[in-house]
Parts: sequence; C-alpha cells; structure tokens
Amino acid sequence: MGFADLTPDQVDLVLEKERIVRIAFHAGDEHFLVPVFYTWFEGALCGLTTPGRKTRLGEANPAVAFQVDSSVVTGPWEWASVSGQGRWEHVADPLQFGPFAVQLQARLKDAPEWAAALLQERFDRLGMYAWRITPTALSGRAHGPDGPPRPPSILDQLAVRELFGSRERQVREQRFAGHTGNAAPRRERCPGTRARGS
Repeated sequence: MGFADLTPDQVDLVLEKERIVRIAFHAGDEHFLVPVFYTWFEGALCGLTTPGRKTRLGEANPAVAFQVDSSVVTGPWEWASVSGQGRWEHVADPLQFGPFAVQLQARLKDAPEWAAALLQERFDRLGMYAWRITPTALSGRAHGPDGPPRPPSILDQLAVRELFGSRERQVREQRFAGHTGNAAPRRERCPGTRARGS
C-alpha cells in the first residue's frame, strides 16, 4: 500500500474511533500545541477541559489546526492520520454540550479510578469548559506495507473498527505472557484504545 489517501468514510472512522486530538493554537506571537481528549459528534470534534492557555488562545483566535492518528495502537509503520483546520468555539449552553459530554464520558469509561478522580478534582477546582471545533478542511492518509495486504492492514482496521481494540489487547496479553511465562487468558473482544491525559 505505501501511502494512500483516506476516503471520506475512512476519515470519519478514524475520527470516531480515536480519542486524542492534537490542537494547534496561534494568537499574536504565541503558539501552542496540545493533546486533549475529544469525541466526534455530529461532524465536529468536541470535548471538555478546564480554562487555561488553550481556551484563552482559542477565544483570541478561533482558527485552529488539528491532527488525529492511530499510531498509539498500530505503531509507527502502519497508521492512519487525519489532519484538518477548523473553528474553535466555547459551548456554554448545557443543552448544547450535554449530549456530547455524555458521549465523551462513555468513550472514556475505561479510565482508571485515579485518572477519573484527578480529572474531577480539576473540574471542581478550575471549572469545566466545553468546546467544539467545526472542521473547515479535512484530509487523511494511511501508511502500510506495499503489495498484497497483510492482515490486519490499517485499511482493514478502518473497515472493521473492532480490530483497533483487538490488536492492542493482543499486544497487552503477549506482554503479560512474556512477563509471567504463561499464556495470556482468553477474553471476549471489546474495542478500546489507550489514551493519554489531556
């Protein structure tokens, strides 16, 4: 495959499946690039954060760039990436941000207790800020082996979304087996990806 452009449907699959977006802000002489949790909701990237540098810059200049990729699961050699530009906005009305907040919470339900507690403490102390980026430009690329596809190829993973979680689970089980000297236990397939803190 080498490099290949993603179709619009494949772009949507990447944005629906991933949970970390890197957002580039710029206002005046200040530039800021930061990874945050998000959810893809009704054609926009949406999330919850605390007031700070990114929200200040986003309000000063709502034109932002962003990037999402699958390399946390697939590694540096087989990946899918979506880049774009869009308009940042503060969503102050709970009736507007409530639906995507519920969806985001469901996407992060695998958070360990300590991470969930830290996030709640930050919201309690600093306040919660709901945001949305409406894309004005989107493009996607994938990279993988040339020649006949070797399952699971990155495009197979995009077409069969559960493979993202299945592949990461297999890696965890292989590592577990290597540490213990035992075969990893069989588990039911459940999709999910590893995420970093926002």
